[in-house]
Amino acid sequence: MTIETVLEHFNLTNLLTPSYICIDPSVHAIVLGVMSFYVITELPSTYIGQMRSAFSKDFWLTWSRRALLSGTAQLICKSGGTYRYPNINMHLQEFTENAADIQHFGPLHGQMLIPWTEWRVPFVNIHHTPSFSFAEEPWKILFYNTALLEIFGKKYESTKVSATIIFHGPGSMTLFRFDGEFGRLYLFHTNTPTEYTKLNVVFRVFAESKISRFLSWYIVGNWIAQWQRDLFVWENKIHRRSPFLVKNDGPVMKLRRWFNQFYVTKEDNDIDVNDW
Repeated sequence: MTIETVLEHFNLTNLLTPSYICIDPSVHAIVLGVMSFYVITELPSTYIGQMRSAFSKDFWLTWSRRALLSGTAQLICKSGGTYRYPNINMHLQEFTENAADIQHFGPLHGQMLIPWTEWRVPFVNIHHTPSFSFAEEPWKILFYNTALLEIFGKKYESTKVSATIIFHGPGSMTLFRFDGEFGRLYLFHTNTPTEYTKLNVVFRVFAESKISRFLSWYIVGNWIAQWQRDLFVWENKIHRRSPFLVKNDGPVMKLRRWFNQFYVTKEDNDIDVNDW
């Protein structure tokens, strides 16, 4: 089976030629990249079986434009695991609004935690430099953060990690990219609503080949430990149409207006979905 066969099967051959194409059997998806990663479609089980017999299921196989013609592949990333958190009691919009609320990072995420736990590490703080912006594409927002450790009041530049977060749509699929001296790590964070205020959350991790599984586990564990601090707030807060904001709060109301595009309108309800 070749990459051309897969693209032809899903009628993707007429797309703009990407800079790379990834087949990831572990998440059952085709991933195309131009400026970043995009999940295009899931693969049926028959294709997964064929790929697993030819490729390692723990790795992304990447084809450049030249390699597409020659049929060769280059190994760049490996799977770092999948972590599932079902039945989270919150509305999807809370997750997206969190990106605009940049002032909460210091108070809520400024303390170093032991990975995967709520236990604080004494005398070790995290210095955050967050920022938020709207992308040119109307369905996308961007969040950036640079974090470094502060131990006994001294900042260590060698611990600096830069995070670039892209929200695709209302926050149902978010791509995190972490860059540091250790290399580069990608984290797919998906939120699937199952009820009005209930989500199934999944984290899928991919790292450069040089990053060990332990380091990948450690980095992701730090992130999820901090995410669980947000989760405590999200599951216990109430929604206010006119929130009380202070001077340095982010553009929460502007983000809410942006988010409105994803809600169904009365006109949408009047459309016959069976009328093609």
